[in-house]
Amino acid sequence: MKTVSLDSPQFTLEGLLREAAGGEVIFLTTNGLPRFALVAVDEGDQEAFALRSNTEFMAYLDECKQRVRQGPTKSLEEIKSLFSEEKSLPGPRPVGGKGHEGQDDCLEV
Repeated sequence: MKTVSLDSPQFTLEGLLREAAGGEVIFLTTNGLPRFALVAVDEGDQEAFALRSNTEFMAYLDECKQRVRQGPTKSLEEIKSLFSEEKSLPGPRPVGGKGHEGQDDCLEV
């Protein structure tokens, strides 16, 4: 992590961009306060920035957070009980086969 003042005579955007492309995180400051960050981005970052700028999507997330805060809750024990491995899950079940070897296994639907 590196901090560079925008007022610094050593400030060159070209050099800092090369450093950021190499994985360095660079904070650009004015009057000692961070104002910008230079970081390399990947496809996931580009998607995240696009979603954050979508006001309709952000409003939907805010609505979801409110519903979660106001809605019914479950205790940790209730969650564990719901998802414990001891309970059998609905869905296809192997029948008449040889098991994990993959020989003649059929699924009952």
